[in-house]
Amino acid sequence: MLSPSSIIFCSLILRRTLFTSEVIPKGNSHIHVLMTITDFLDHHHEVAIETGPAIRVSDDKHVHFVKGTTTLDDGHVHQLEFATLIQKPLV
Repeated sequence: MLSPSSIIFCSLILRRTLFTSEVIPKGNSHIHVLMTITDFLDHHHEVAIETGPAIRVSDDKHVHFVKGTTTLDDGHVHQLEFATLIQKPLV
């Protein structure tokens, strides 16, 4: 059986992001704001969260670490912790 955090993680992957901000300069790097709604068997939470700064993985590619909490729904929240994916990883 999936744990509640696994369900939210899977749901975030399956549900497309509703909004990802443009680059927001921060210090010597940048962040983004991510907003989405998770849904799993009629169980919903909203997520509005800032990424961490860019983490360089090559000369022209980077990822972001994301950590935060969903909205309080049905008497509980879910903790989120993940990294964004690399756009065009093989190019």
